[in-house]
Amino acid sequence: METTTYQTSASKWLNVPIIATIARFLCRELALQNEYLRQENKILKSKIKKRLSFTDDERRTLVEVLLQWAEI
Repeated sequence: METTTYQTSASKWLNVPIIATIARFLCRELALQNEYLRQENKILKSKIKKRLSFTDDERRTLVEVLLQWAEI
């Protein structure tokens, strides 16, 4: 009886390392993408001397993206 309980418990946890590995990979991938974008923005900002202004359509687009991101 103990062997069956152990086998059920072991098979239940067998997939956890795979899921954890995938989650760590995705988290690292997103962190690298964020860092790239942060550095790219920093470089682009250094090349622009004056303040940028956005059109209403551009602002709407940015708000739509933020709202989509907030739903996740």
